[in-house]
Amino acid sequence: MTEAASLRDDAAGFGADWGYNARWGPEPVMRDVWGGGHRFQGWHPAPQGFFPAPAGMEWFAPPLMPGIPVGLPAMPPPPAEPAYGGLPPAYPQPVPAPPPNDGGRPGMHVPNHLGGVGVPPGYSYLAPTENCAVHILGGDVPPWESQNPRVLEPFIVPTNTTIKDLMKGFGCDNLNPIKNVLTEVTQAGNGVWKRGLEIKGNNIDRMKKTIGEMGWTKERNGRDEDFVWLWLQKD
Repeated sequence: MTEAASLRDDAAGFGADWGYNARWGPEPVMRDVWGGGHRFQGWHPAPQGFFPAPAGMEWFAPPLMPGIPVGLPAMPPPPAEPAYGGLPPAYPQPVPAPPPNDGGRPGMHVPNHLGGVGVPPGYSYLAPTENCAVHILGGDVPPWESQNPRVLEPFIVPTNTTIKDLMKGFGCDNLNPIKNVLTEVTQAGNGVWKRGLEIKGNNIDRMKKTIGEMGWTKERNGRDEDFVWLWLQKD
């Protein structure tokens, strides 16, 4: 290719190898650099005001190594969104929180308007103003028949709680109400306990009363008066 032909190609927009082609951008051109019919990819004269590479500084594309693929493999498509929404299956799904453990005392948790338990975020709980301290005695043997029964749990209970709700909150939930029994006991000293008031679940009149009406008032706090000591049955 003569120099005149080369310049003609540039003017037509077919060259300007690694100079700039105003219409098509840089464009590699195979040309005879040293003559003799050997055509290599090199610098081509650029007629748009840019200078060609100086002699000996031409750029040549290196040959491809055998066995090396050209280009990169295509990226796999992202996982599809599940029909129910949420995170794609490729990502770990959030694990639902386990149900709260009330230790057999469902009244420990505050039921909320969302169908769950506990005070929801953003809400505050307005507590009752009068409460009494209630201690639940454990064991299968009645305290008045044994020495030093183990104290399971102490509770703060609003004095406007009904006996029915108190027994239900402490787990006395047998479908046969006569088996749900609440017994008050008092300390006689030296590990001895005395049996006191007994209320069964089939006693409709007493089940409607509040614990304040039964004498379990805010003074039953361990300072002004002794705690309320109870032993429960549901079997």
